Amino acid sequence: MCGITGIFRTNKPVTEKEITGMTDTIAHRGPDGYGIKLFDKGAIGHRRLSIIDLETGKQPMCNEDETIWITFNGEIYNFQELFIQLKNAGHVFKTKSDTEVLVHGYEQWGTGLLKKLRGMFAFSIVDTKKQLVFSARDHFGIKPFYYLKTSTCFGFASELQALRNIDEFIYEPDLKAVDEYLWLQYIPAPKTIFKNVFKLKPAHYVIYHFDGRLEEPQQFWDVNFFKKQIKTEKEWLHELDDILRKSVEAHLVSDVPFGAFLSGGIDSTLVVSYMRKF
Repeated sequence: MCGITGIFRTNKPVTEKEITGMTDTIAHRGPDGYGIKLFDKGAIGHRRLSIIDLETGKQPMCNEDETIWITFNGEIYNFQELFIQLKNAGHVFKTKSDTEVLVHGYEQWGTGLLKKLRGMFAFSIVDTKKQLVFSARDHFGIKPFYYLKTSTCFGFASELQALRNIDEFIYEPDLKAVDEYLWLQYIPAPKTIFKNVFKLKPAHYVIYHFDGRLEEPQQFWDVNFFKKQIKTEKEWLHELDDILRKSVEAHLVSDVPFGAFLSGGIDSTLVVSYMRKF
């Protein structure tokens, strides 16, 4: 678990104090590292929990000419496969991290990068050439992404409380969201308890332009429940075994020790069983 933050505005500069305050608020998400990057129009921050490439995977991270910067929370399980594709396409890597795969992947495919990712993620990529911020959240919304939008400011963070460090944040509740909470015991995305603060929906991305324009969030993936397949029980079991095996194996890529929470149910027992095999 890592933490990401960012502020961009059109009417006044973002100060180091602001972005530091936001990033310090979510220090519990990343005790292993801290970093910020200031731009003419904004700033991004990061708190790191080191999992892959412990020495050189520090963030925010950039490309060779420092025109693309990223702050990223998550893990990309197929990053090694994408690393080979990007290296063959001529990209030069300075780390062995999944974070840098996202940087060069954006250079190579733009927003099409999202179609190639397998993992859990929330990230923001700052493109100083195109003067924009490209932010995305994983397919099932495992990683959180909150953002604030006013007429002059765009801010984002892994947790809502970090946004309170932004000058434009106003403690004005969204009464419709409160009503939904009382009915459902949670607030469905994109709403939050505050007006002008939103949750990016799972499998969506949003683009903010340095001139203050925020595009409507776009969906990049959806579940397909209607693909009809006729198979025998043996074939279904073989396919399920193959999917579980590949999924567990992909999750085991790590440069630090890891474990599993075992409840004793069928699902966790299966996962630990596959882990033992690998």
